[in-house]
Parts: sequence; structure tokens; C-alpha cells
Amino acid sequence: MDMDSYPFSTDPYRLRGRAFSIVGSMTSDSQWRDAALVSGRLSSWAFTNSILIAAQHRLEAERFAVMPADPTLLASKPQWARMGRYPKDGRTPYRIVEQDGTTLTTRYVFDVSQTDGKPFLQLAPSKPSATVLASMLDAMCEDLNVQPQADADPDMDPELVDPADRIHSTALLIARTLVADDVPESLAETAALTAACMVCGAVGCDTAVDPFGFETGAEGLLLCGGVARKAARRIIAYCGRGTGYRDGSMLAPPPSSSDGAGLADMGEEAAMDVEPATASLIGLDNPVPPVQSIDFGGLE
Repeated sequence: MDMDSYPFSTDPYRLRGRAFSIVGSMTSDSQWRDAALVSGRLSSWAFTNSILIAAQHRLEAERFAVMPADPTLLASKPQWARMGRYPKDGRTPYRIVEQDGTTLTTRYVFDVSQTDGKPFLQLAPSKPSATVLASMLDAMCEDLNVQPQADADPDMDPELVDPADRIHSTALLIARTLVADDVPESLAETAALTAACMVCGAVGCDTAVDPFGFETGAEGLLLCGGVARKAARRIIAYCGRGTGYRDGSMLAPPPSSSDGAGLADMGEEAAMDVEPATASLIGLDNPVPPVQSIDFGGLE
């Protein structure tokens, strides 16, 4: 690829502007839904960087037919090298933004599908059934004193509702509580709907195209995305503690591992307050800083 025409600058400030531009160019709820689903699958990445990664992955997939539709696991070139994997010829690293205090820098990462070398083994626990995940979300409602859908509609039999629909609707109820203090009231529903969609993306269930609300503009949507990412990580972490499940993007092989794989730690505090990759037990250093310092909109 001609790097002079590559639409993602090496300048971090222009790269940040590119993220605004991508969101600003979205014209439909389905486009925002797709962005939220990808962010849900990339749970260890700040929302704005997931936007940048997904857009660059689409460019790479146009060049190489063997690329998967979506990015899955990303690391820098030195990190892949420690695991015995190296970028394939001609692959373009994805550019992301990192913040150190008030200074922005550009970092470079490759998706696992762009690398070759030592077989990469992901030792993910078997994903719980949708019914089990739905039950975990019901339990989270109880812990947070959130009225579950069954209580709100006494004529509804939870056992007769499609489990994927239960996951989406219950995650939405929880997300409304979790985002309430982080966004203006006018953006709360958009943030909650986005978080529920991210949870569906993480656990691999379908979700409807919700009316997210594009009248908020690019800045408002990015704020909603950052707040939603924080809420979704907390919901996913709760399900993980109860079932052992971690979504695939949270897997990270430590350099010293003999089997080439390991699980990133995703406790509740990490899910709430920092990018999970900054947790102490993570073997693969994710170069993304805490979500509060990078998601535009000023999460504090």
C-alpha cells in the first residue's frame, strides 16, 4: 500500500481527528450498532481505538482476501515477537492513540491474522450457553437492586423468552443504572443502548438495531461510546466471575508460557476503572492506557 495515500496519519492528533471523522460520517443506527458490536468483541481496547482498529482492519481485509471480517487479538510487533510470531510481508500495522499525561503519541499494533509463526493457542473456557449468561445477568440485577424484566412484566415467563433477547434486554436494564452518573441525562439512553449492544458483541449473540440517537453528534456519540465501554466491561466481568467465561479479545499469552496461551485478568475493578490490559496478571502488554484518559468526552 502507498503509505502517502494511507488515510490514517502517524500524527496522533490527526489520528484522533480521524476517529471523530469516522463517527461523524456514520449516518444510520445500524452503522453505530456495528461499531458497538466490534467494540464489544475488543473488550480490552478503549472505544475510540476500537473505532480506529476496525476501520484500518477493513482496509487490510480489502487487500488480503484471507483476512477475517473483524479484528480479534492485537499486539505490537515486539509483543508478537516474544510469542514467536511476526507480521506477514506487506501487512500494515494499525495505528492507535496513546496518551501520557497531556501528550498524545501514536502506537502500532497488528492483529493476529496479520502475523505468522508459532501456532497461537487460545485456551478460552467454553462459552456458557445463552441461558446461563441470561441467568447471570438476572443475578447482577439482584445485586444492583435493578428490577429485572420479569418483575416489570409479571405476565412474562422468562423461560419462554429467547435467551439472546433476555441478554440484550437485561444488559440494557443494568446499563441504564451503570451509565446514569457518567453522562448527561439526554445521552443516558444512547449510552445504555450502546453498552447493551457491546455486551451482545462480547458474548456472541445477535442484537436488534436500536434507535441510538444520532442527534447527539460525533462528540456526544464518542462520549457515549466511552461510557458504554466502561459499563459493558463491568457487565462482562460479572458474567466471567460466575461462569469462567472471558471473551476472546481478553486472551493473552504470557511470554514465559510454555503452552503459548493465557487468560487476561478481568476482575470487577479492572472492568470498571481501567483497560483490562493494565491489570497486574496480564501476560500480554496491551499498549492502550486507561479508558478515562483516551476516550474523547472527558471521562474522569
